[in-house]
Amino acid sequence: MFREEQFVISDLNSSDRPLTLLKDIFRRTLKKDISDRAFYQYYFSQHPDQLDVTLLYDGSELVGFCSAAFYPRKIEGEKVIICRSALGLLKSVPKG
Repeated sequence: MFREEQFVISDLNSSDRPLTLLKDIFRRTLKKDISDRAFYQYYFSQHPDQLDVTLLYDGSELVGFCSAAFYPRKIEGEKVIICRSALGLLKSVPKG
């Protein structure tokens, strides 16, 4: 039975648990050898207003994630928000 756990991270220093879990599953699904520094740069180097994270569990096992980071910008004088997302799912999950 799948279940999800959702987090909204608006401050890099807010809580270690969601970022630790995200970093773990990011490595297991997308980039095994990403350094801590590169991981934090991927999400936080452009200073997002918010990072939404959904962790996917199969029973008690963390098997996937979906994340979206929202970055405010000005483009041609217009205020816009750019969204960067990532999705990872273990190959052992059906259709993963």
